[in-house]
Amino acid sequence: MPRGNLKISIPAPYLGLHTDLLPWKQPMETLVDGQNLVFRNQRVYVRSGLRTVSTSGLGERAMGGLFWQRADLTEVTIAAGTVSRYCLRSDGVWQDITGTPWTGNENDQARFTLFPSGDTIYVIGVNGVDTPIVWDGVGPGSSPSPSPSSTPSQTPSATPSPSGTPSFTESITLSFTPSRTPSVTPSFTPSRTPSVTPSRTVSQTPSFTPSASATPSATVSFTPSYTTTGSQTPSRTPSRTPSQTPSRTVSATVSRSPSTTPAMGHDQDLGGGAPIAKDITTVSNRIIYGNVTVGGVSYPCSFMFSAFNDHTSTPASNIVTVTEGYGPIIAVRNLGLQSFAIYSEKAQLVATLTGGVTIFRVDFRSGQTGPASPSAVVNAGGESHYYMGRDGNFYRFDGSRCVAIGDAVKSKVQAIMSSAYMERAHGFFDRQNREITWLFPTKGNTEIYGGITYNIAENVWSTPHLFAFGMSASFEWDETFDITWTDLTGTWTTLGLTYPTWTSMGSSSRTTQILGDVDGNMYVFGGASTDNGNAIDAFGVYPAKPLAGDGQIVRVDCFEAYFKQTYAPMDLEIHLGHAGYPGGTLVYEDAQHFDMSSSTLAEAEYVDVNVRNVGIKFRVAEANQGFEWHGGVLYAYQRGVAS
Repeated sequence: MPRGNLKISIPAPYLGLHTDLLPWKQPMETLVDGQNLVFRNQRVYVRSGLRTVSTSGLGERAMGGLFWQRADLTEVTIAAGTVSRYCLRSDGVWQDITGTPWTGNENDQARFTLFPSGDTIYVIGVNGVDTPIVWDGVGPGSSPSPSPSSTPSQTPSATPSPSGTPSFTESITLSFTPSRTPSVTPSFTPSRTPSVTPSRTVSQTPSFTPSASATPSATVSFTPSYTTTGSQTPSRTPSRTPSQTPSRTVSATVSRSPSTTPAMGHDQDLGGGAPIAKDITTVSNRIIYGNVTVGGVSYPCSFMFSAFNDHTSTPASNIVTVTEGYGPIIAVRNLGLQSFAIYSEKAQLVATLTGGVTIFRVDFRSGQTGPASPSAVVNAGGESHYYMGRDGNFYRFDGSRCVAIGDAVKSKVQAIMSSAYMERAHGFFDRQNREITWLFPTKGNTEIYGGITYNIAENVWSTPHLFAFGMSASFEWDETFDITWTDLTGTWTTLGLTYPTWTSMGSSSRTTQILGDVDGNMYVFGGASTDNGNAIDAFGVYPAKPLAGDGQIVRVDCFEAYFKQTYAPMDLEIHLGHAGYPGGTLVYEDAQHFDMSSSTLAEAEYVDVNVRNVGIKFRVAEANQGFEWHGGVLYAYQRGVAS
């Protein structure tokens, strides 16, 4: 039974982490230290865990990605490594869609933007060292969005049937001219003419089997009637069938050399004068490239822009140098329909469409520290941009002014981050919880194991996060699935190992995020109780304060811990810390353990603990069973002033 003439309420630390105040002067609604905790709605939770998107990965270091919908509302996910690009198929497999391999390294983040043109939404990607790529979002073997006006063009390669001819590899070029009359007149000109005599008219359906060297994303199924010379029978299998049957004039040239041109279904070099660029965005029907290289010459303080409504053309004259004296451009980001933000090493500027000869007018806005990397700038739903600076602080820029928002946690982040590798930092926006999470390299590591979360709605910072894997990339994603009774396994008490809360079981679609690691494994951030099987070690430390007043000694009798009862056993540790003077190093009593699934009140009792400054630490280090911390009450006796 708790005793004592002092009853000190220890509330849930809903104000989050604060390291900007003297510990003994901080409110009890804050924490001075901790790990892997987030704060929402005056409650404390363990951060989300990680679970793999699929059994396959990229096979190389993840460097970035993008999720969007095609014009036909098909959801598409692209992810990039240092060398290749991949799309996530409906069966959960990451499929290589690389046209020309990239040559980047672990510091060259992949950045993407979307550009609608006609009935196609193109994705355009840059990495700062290679020619930009463009992709129509149609993977190998996928169906395009139907359009009567589309004119596909492709260069698949195929291997004909050995019937009557020697086996060799063809290179086929198809061009289609749609009309209302479904007729086809193919013409075949072999590079090697067999010595045979035409004998009959054959009606057949050719099929194309793409080779690995150039896999098409869009081949066509049709049934022509034509005359073939000799006994040679081409055999080709289509992977894509249009919704209408147009008339097409097909010409094909068969040669012994395989095609090296990427077919539809793979991304392609953008060309048209598009520069190598560090970052990319879309504004005013134009592609914007930041920190560019043209013809082998670097222009780090300049941006370029494409022609109006034409992503395939970027005139050489469309270049603007803007950040002289402020360092190179780190990032460019859309600020609405007609303007974009330019983030340099030492300044924040805004470029606005003018419609005049200069096209864009550039205005200086602020001289704050710039972002750590292009991916460290996060667009929080279009309201403002938030970014992690190279100095370990965090900033908000709304197009008018840039202000620091991370003072509460800056000293903690600076103490654990590795400044030498900050160009690898990245972040993402959680739309469901209105939170931004940044991931950054920690001291003693070249890779990213650290992170921190900022709750925009409540202006609250989490404790730092520690991940089990080196997380090299992140981006927003929509997870679409429906759980049925047959999908659930185990028992009611073990169900929480997979789904910590009811909401984590998902619905038809839920906004979430994808994180990629240095080995190319791709994870969903959310709805998991562990980091892919690794327990999430989480703890929080309250400020140590003189409970009975400055200089007063107390004898601690008991601490009652309050929390939401879990649906399965989960161990909670309670640590009582004390120091001889404010700011002194805390000495902890032995941890006391409690099962959070029990209905018994958790009481940590102490004997002959006479101290001045008292602090509480709580910790969980098992698979999350629905942890929710609510605070507690500390009972003590006042012992007066020490002699």
